[in-house]
Amino acid sequence: MPSLQQAPGVSARFLGLLAREPLDRSRILDVGCGAGRLSLALAPAAKSVVGLDREASLIQEARRRAADAHLANVEFHEADVEVDFYERWRPDLVTAHLCASDAIIERAARALVPGACLAMVSFHVDQWKETGKVSRFAYDESRMRIALESHGFAVEALEVERGGRSYSVDTLRAIAPRLAPERPIFLIGHDAFALMDTWRDPEAIFALAHLAVMVRPGASPGIGGSLSEWIPKRLRDDVALAPDGRSALHHAGTWIRRIEIAGLDVSASELRARLRKGLSLRYLLPEPVRLAVEQSGVYGSS
Repeated sequence: MPSLQQAPGVSARFLGLLAREPLDRSRILDVGCGAGRLSLALAPAAKSVVGLDREASLIQEARRRAADAHLANVEFHEADVEVDFYERWRPDLVTAHLCASDAIIERAARALVPGACLAMVSFHVDQWKETGKVSRFAYDESRMRIALESHGFAVEALEVERGGRSYSVDTLRAIAPRLAPERPIFLIGHDAFALMDTWRDPEAIFALAHLAVMVRPGASPGIGGSLSEWIPKRLRDDVALAPDGRSALHHAGTWIRRIEIAGLDVSASELRARLRKGLSLRYLLPEPVRLAVEQSGVYGSS
């Protein structure tokens, strides 16, 4: 059994499970590879590795890292792993680290021969504590098992690594190495942003991610134009406001920007009701969002 080099931000347990697979005979397809963290850890032990991600900047970074490591059996390509199909790569093993979705499971099932392995790590539903709104990319044990078994996979290992409650800062710390050297952009409503003093470790959130503060038209008549009214008091010394007050720069190099969004008189509950009735969401959501919602079934099942 090969010994895989530990990769920052990748579970040692996950790498241990992967090491049990016949990596030296496997063509590995790493979907949502980001800057190649998992791909590069697997490559020395694998027959070959292909990493896919839709972010061109991350693919370029992954290629640079592979060249620096003198790895000749790994390649990286730009692709939307929830839209494109995987058969062209003829994988023996598909990996997806912190990039789990029903669409990925369905595409892996199409591409893998019976008995081949899909190895995934997803966020857990418990990681959405502050907002209470669970991402469609998050799973609990039951939903993950159903998604896998409904596409023909026999579940061999389904584990939850728990460390107590998880918060937005934990999620950002988990995904930051995957996106490095880029920073994630945290979309947040102005009302939630104004309450970040009450969140877990807001100082780290400001340092880990850019913040796009979304302001809905007419959401609160008393809201002024300056971010200075909303930035948590204990963080105000850490940011430099632009003269117009609509943007700010954190000393860690991240930015905060106020963004007005267009009003659309439709609620999430109305969207769910339409889906349950079999009605289309066309023109009610941006087209990529509509396709993702309708394909995932996450709203229609609620």
